[in-house]
Amino acid sequence: MSAVNILVVEDEIIVAMDIQNRLRKFGYTVMGLADSGEEAIKKAADNSLDLVLMDIHLKGKMDGVEAAQIIHNIFKIPVIYLTANADESTLNRAKETEPFGYILKPFKEKELKFTIEITLSKHRTEKKLKQNEQWLTTVLKSIGDAVITSDASGSITFMNPMAEELTGWNYSDAFGKEATEIFNIAHEETRIIIESPIKQVLESGVNVGLPEKTILITKNGTEIPIDDSVAAIKDDNGKITGAVCVFQDITERQQILKALARRQQEFKALVENAPDIISRFNTQLRYVYVNPVIEKVTGISAETFIGKTNAELNLPEEFCRIYDRKLGQVFETKQETEFECSLAIASQTKHYHTRLVPELASDGSVFFVLSISRNITALKVAEAQLIYDAFHDILTGLPNRALFMERLERALMLSKRRTNYTFAVLFLDL
Repeated sequence: MSAVNILVVEDEIIVAMDIQNRLRKFGYTVMGLADSGEEAIKKAADNSLDLVLMDIHLKGKMDGVEAAQIIHNIFKIPVIYLTANADESTLNRAKETEPFGYILKPFKEKELKFTIEITLSKHRTEKKLKQNEQWLTTVLKSIGDAVITSDASGSITFMNPMAEELTGWNYSDAFGKEATEIFNIAHEETRIIIESPIKQVLESGVNVGLPEKTILITKNGTEIPIDDSVAAIKDDNGKITGAVCVFQDITERQQILKALARRQQEFKALVENAPDIISRFNTQLRYVYVNPVIEKVTGISAETFIGKTNAELNLPEEFCRIYDRKLGQVFETKQETEFECSLAIASQTKHYHTRLVPELASDGSVFFVLSISRNITALKVAEAQLIYDAFHDILTGLPNRALFMERLERALMLSKRRTNYTFAVLFLDL
């Protein structure tokens, strides 16, 4: 019997030492003593424990129930409560942590040893059951929807209900018939009958998958697109005793793929004809896509952008600095951002509002950034005109009282901040 490693969690050192001596007397290995929940969790993480004996009232902010919950959830170590607390509320809290035992102090040695042995046996059994459950879950996931098995001669020996539904054959009618008669498949476009994968596997012993665009021709002539795999069934000596065919109806999958293809075409048409500049950047800040409108804005063909950075395209230095800094920020923070910048091309300056959106990979990293830039030049011109009109007379174009007051307030603020700053106000009557 392998050594059993136990952690004792008890805030009274004399009691803890007594429990330790008893455990060693039983032949168990005491991996350590802990007087707080925090210390117990740390020792559970550092050691290879088989069991924790846990008091409920401990030193520190965390009590034994909280510590037991964490140890059970994270480290999957069984816990036995060894405590003088027997009130109902404490018992109910302890139950929620799914303990393997609850022993009240004072306790007898036989009671302690018996509870420990029962706990260890129960934990080993549960561990094996969980392993079996995981194995069964894997098997069930791998078999797909429909299952047909045959013997070594290619005759049907089993069909599950889904296989009956898809083929149109009842298991009782199909039993003993040639698999080629029940599992009749052809190419969706050429209509050419496909050689039975069950027959191929029985002859070669190698797993076989169906080619793309395979259809199952049911008993009543209905055609169903399917996907499948066929494997040999072998005995302990490696001899082929039959084959198992696992397949599924992929009608819905095909409909989804077709709908997705339509959506992609629609999206592409929308992007290609959008008035906004739409582009994508990789982690090296190089263009991987631009829509056609960018050629009208920059005079550079869309093809030229691909694989290049803003700087390599000889775009204005200030534009490159702002744009590349914002792109780097999105790649680093994984958060979308918005900003405004100006682009001067051929003596014309245009203003753009840009939104950068990260595209995340399966591991959570950013592998592309989508950029959408809208021309807001007209808006900026209108804003500038509004500001000008607010500070100038509409008829004469001369500065008005509002501009005078704004300049006066600015001068007053400067005079307050700078002791050596003086100014004068001169009124002229025109």
